[in-house]
Amino acid sequence: MDDFPDANEFVTAPHDAFFKEIFSNPEHAAGFFKKHLPAEIAARIDFQTLNLMPGSFVKPDLKQTHSDLLYSVMVAGRELMLYLLFEHQSTVEEVMRLRLFGYTHGICDRHYQLHGLPLPPVFSIVIHQGPDRWTPSKSFEDQFDLPEDLRKDFLPYLPKFDHFLLDLSKYDPATGEDDPSQMAVLQLMKMARDNQVLEFFRWLARSAAAQIGEALFAKLVYYAVHANCPLDLEELLQNLSAIPELQKRTMSLAEKLRSEGKSEGRSEGVKLGEVKGRIRLMEELLGLPPRSDSSFSIESMDEMETVYRKLRRDYEAMARGK
Repeated sequence: MDDFPDANEFVTAPHDAFFKEIFSNPEHAAGFFKKHLPAEIAARIDFQTLNLMPGSFVKPDLKQTHSDLLYSVMVAGRELMLYLLFEHQSTVEEVMRLRLFGYTHGICDRHYQLHGLPLPPVFSIVIHQGPDRWTPSKSFEDQFDLPEDLRKDFLPYLPKFDHFLLDLSKYDPATGEDDPSQMAVLQLMKMARDNQVLEFFRWLARSAAAQIGEALFAKLVYYAVHANCPLDLEELLQNLSAIPELQKRTMSLAEKLRSEGKSEGRSEGVKLGEVKGRIRLMEELLGLPPRSDSSFSIESMDEMETVYRKLRRDYEAMARGK
């Protein structure tokens, strides 16, 4: 997590960008798997062999609410696949186990096409960010309509697997995590959902700021401002500079952004492009026809921000109604 991030990647898909910025790093992913897989499984894994695999198994229509990464790792000289799925929609869906079944099939089929049989085991780990607690079973077999008196005879002939789950709605990273970086990442993922961005940074100042590197701090800021925050980047930085424990690194980040033309010194044209991108994303998610470039030219920046906020409210209302 040492690379300084590109803020533009966080504009249109902040959840996906943050998840992949953090968990694409094998060192951070290894720490996460060691903590959140059962100890008896983690102890058998050679995490020195952890390797990020290319590609995604999430369908295009779900990419705004789901992000995924696939890792390969060795266990006793054999390959194991660890599939990490980040679920960041506002509601819990019973169909998640069916989707995981499809993703697992896709992983196995790709392996078969490339390497043939036998297949590696595939473990699925779901990180749930939504505000509601995860209530569905983690067992795929529970998706079948089977009365109790038939289960014993029928289940041996039906697909069976359980997935692992980290439900952030009922998990406290401050007490559950040992690594300060992982603690900060999961705490922000949890608090951003409830629009508690400033509260998160006050917590960070009290708890782990001294142990967070500059690059990770920048990623936390970028995700915070784009995930669910009423402040723009400059306003958030101004708020953070007033927190003594964060003042030095906030000033350093602001200077870095200014030097790259992405904060106070960035041109109105770049800001305009960001707002256009956000508006067009919301229109796409809502199934609306995209507006022409000429229509943007007759609106001020404030008017365009108003349009974006309305579209976002409409999208969130639509998502809650699903």
